[in-house]
Amino acid sequence: MPVLLNSGIESLIEGLTQIESYERNKNLKNIRFAILHIDTAVELIVKEYIKEKTQRIIIEKDHKSLSLPDCIKSLHRAQAEILYVNDILILHEIRNNAQLLGLRTAEDQSLEIIEKVLISLRNFLELKFNCKIGELEEYFEQIGYKKTPVENYLDGAKLAYQNGLLESAFIQYYIVLEFLTKKFLENEMRTVGFNTHRNIMLNLKNYNLISNGEYKDIKKMRFLRNTLTHSPNESIVADIIEEGIKTVISLIDHFQGKINELRINTTVDDSLVDL
Repeated sequence: MPVLLNSGIESLIEGLTQIESYERNKNLKNIRFAILHIDTAVELIVKEYIKEKTQRIIIEKDHKSLSLPDCIKSLHRAQAEILYVNDILILHEIRNNAQLLGLRTAEDQSLEIIEKVLISLRNFLELKFNCKIGELEEYFEQIGYKKTPVENYLDGAKLAYQNGLLESAFIQYYIVLEFLTKKFLENEMRTVGFNTHRNIMLNLKNYNLISNGEYKDIKKMRFLRNTLTHSPNESIVADIIEEGIKTVISLIDHFQGKINELRINTTVDDSLVDL
């Protein structure tokens, strides 16, 4: 396992240990340490993604490592849509306020933000690194949180669509499509390591696992996703995005059917969205 990713996971586990200690003794010191370790975990895991997946440089010209906010900005440009950025930046601010200014945040607010960031980290680790952390799964089991990362993004996409946020809805549906096509390919090929959706698509086509029509549809959706994430200021007609949403949902449904045939343990709602 890469060094930064391994260190990030170690910090994450230590943060979870501090939360467990807080639940036993209600010592606010444990909350502060949990925030410190989980914030560090986010930064290390994000830097590993930047270094390995996007080939961006994490050391600036003055030999200082990129700050977490700068890392987040890089991730936006590199299409890492999976992180819930606002929650992560709030947690980072809470950490800085506590360390630099000695300010305290109400424990209930801190715990709420921590939970949201842990959901985000869980999604990111599973969907981008194909990595599940036992201690993190135990945490969610203890608090009664049962949604999978795929279900999180389906819910987010539905909510965005209902609120008229078509770009956000499309991007989140595309995340689900990317995840399902990768799972389908890995199980068909009995291997892992397909790092980009372009690589996934080409292998699906080359091994005749999808039709030419399906390949063309996925390619169009990938182009639309790239346009929305690389060129956010470019005006795209709402009808085009809405048609893209319908196409992506159809593809999700199609690949979920293929996955069910292979009996892969991936959960997706039968009814994805009412358009």
